[in-house]
Amino acid sequence: MVRILYIEDDPSIGGLFATVVENSTRRVDVAPTGAEGLRLFSLEPYDIVAVDYGLPDITGLEVCQELLE
Repeated sequence: MVRILYIEDDPSIGGLFATVVENSTRRVDVAPTGAEGLRLFSLEPYDIVAVDYGLPDITGLEVCQELLE
C-alpha cells in the first residue's frame, strides 16, 4: 500500500485530491495545517508527501525543510 500525505488547508481541494488519487493500492491522508502534517508524518512516514505552499500556520517550504531534517 502506497501511503500519501497531502497537506492542504482547503477541505474541498483536499477532498478532491483524495477522491481522485485514492484507490485499492493508494491511501491518502489530508492534513489541514503544516503542524498536523508534520505530526502525522512523525507517527509513520509516508511514501509521498504533497504540500500546499500557503498554509495557515507555516509555509509549505518550511514543512518540506522540516521533513528533510
